[in-house]
Amino acid sequence: MNTYDSLKVNSYIATDQLLVKNKTYYETDVTTKAEAESFSGLLASLLSYSNRMDESLSWLVEEKNAIRESVISQVLIFSNALQCLADSLSDTSMFEKVLVSQAELGRMSEIKFISYTKQVISLSRKHLDELAPYGVSEAKLVSLETDFTSFLQKLEELIIRKDAKKDDKKGFSSLKKEINSLLNNKLDRRIENLRASYPEFVSQYFSLRKVSRPAHHSYDLLGYITDAATGKPIAYGTAWLEELDMKANITQTGTFRFKSIPSGKYQLRVENMDYKTLYVPISRYAPEKLKLNLQMEALPVEQTQPA
Repeated sequence: MNTYDSLKVNSYIATDQLLVKNKTYYETDVTTKAEAESFSGLLASLLSYSNRMDESLSWLVEEKNAIRESVISQVLIFSNALQCLADSLSDTSMFEKVLVSQAELGRMSEIKFISYTKQVISLSRKHLDELAPYGVSEAKLVSLETDFTSFLQKLEELIIRKDAKKDDKKGFSSLKKEINSLLNNKLDRRIENLRASYPEFVSQYFSLRKVSRPAHHSYDLLGYITDAATGKPIAYGTAWLEELDMKANITQTGTFRFKSIPSGKYQLRVENMDYKTLYVPISRYAPEKLKLNLQMEALPVEQTQPA
């Protein structure tokens, strides 16, 4: 939830509390009472959307990434064994299919990583007996398959939760419009009619209803990426806030920025094909603006060369 929406919700809550506290002022007016109760009901639903939208998925991302790292370490064992087997059989096709470095595995997108791992598992299952001399066994293959299945399950759960958050965001936006319509076109007028009898209550009501838009900023998170050894800006690459499904491209001058980041704790992932992937935990408390000066370590030259 962005800063303005957060201010709006707080305004709704304070307004609702005021109405409940002073309901004796309007409870004999059937229409006003009904509109106030309708507002309370809509607000309860809005808060439900808000809570689900702001729920952090960092724990799930961390679990998924931990399992992925485990899968990578196991896949490399099978990949190396398959390369040795392919070399002994002069099977160029197999060799090219499985040739990959640890750095390349770490940089792969989820789709490519899944495709590659499935291919390694399939080839290993097919040539299991032939791979025995290279330290591969049925037990190790079953362990890899089990962890890979767990990774796919975590990834699926993360996708489902992210999609649910998108639906909650749409529901929140729709319900906020409905609340604003109710207040602006109906309840505000009813409360204004009470000014002669209860001027202090009415003034307080409209004071709580006012929400000023926060100062506009061009970013919530601004990052600067430099080479750890040379201090020079690192051009291009990608920065991710995985829990929020947000991506920002790194510019030629080594900067990236994110807008509309809700308060919470997240993991920032920064990628460049010539550098080790960088993981940075961040915490943001609205309306705080974050500036990060980050350094990345270059990969060994042999790991940056195409296969």
